[in-house]
Amino acid sequence: MIYYIVRLLIAPLYLLIWRPKVFGREKLRFKGGAIIISNHITYFDPVLIAFISPRVIHFMAKAELFQSKLTAWLMKGLLAFPVNRNSADLKSIKRAAEILQQGKVFGIFPEGTRSVTGRLDSLEKGTAFIAVNSMQPVIPIYLDSRSQGLFKRPRVFVGEMLDTEAICASISRSQGIRLMHEKMTEALKELERKALHGN
Repeated sequence: MIYYIVRLLIAPLYLLIWRPKVFGREKLRFKGGAIIISNHITYFDPVLIAFISPRVIHFMAKAELFQSKLTAWLMKGLLAFPVNRNSADLKSIKRAAEILQQGKVFGIFPEGTRSVTGRLDSLEKGTAFIAVNSMQPVIPIYLDSRSQGLFKRPRVFVGEMLDTEAICASISRSQGIRLMHEKMTEALKELERKALHGN
């Protein structure tokens, strides 16, 4: 697949030249299914995350990228699958659940679109819905917008894993979705604070 070719041939060259600085890299070493969430600032974000991750990531991408045969072929080759952002896309949610049930890693940008300001925008609740329905852990990642650019060294902050099962124990599904949404928002905001003031 294209994904594995890119990982084998292009990722080592990118990592050698741009040398992304990853804070908390060890938190990306885990077993089993998980959901990786991240803020979204450039089109290159999923590539950067895929390059620094030791695990293969299946990203959810906007349906518009699958409209032509060429881009659809490319996106599928990169293990991405489409989501209609204008409606409750049950097909894409089912696909995400299948990936997680197989013990694989699912990646998503819960803001829903790229940030215009470079700062974290509000998160949509769809990711919390997927997390609670699958009861899979969530790993937050924050990409520092100030480190983006052709001649800049990317800075990536990886947060503590959110244990969905433990967080949602003894509460209803609707309460769990609200609580996971809050926890994910807090986790990304904390990483943003570290990026802006801590490191």
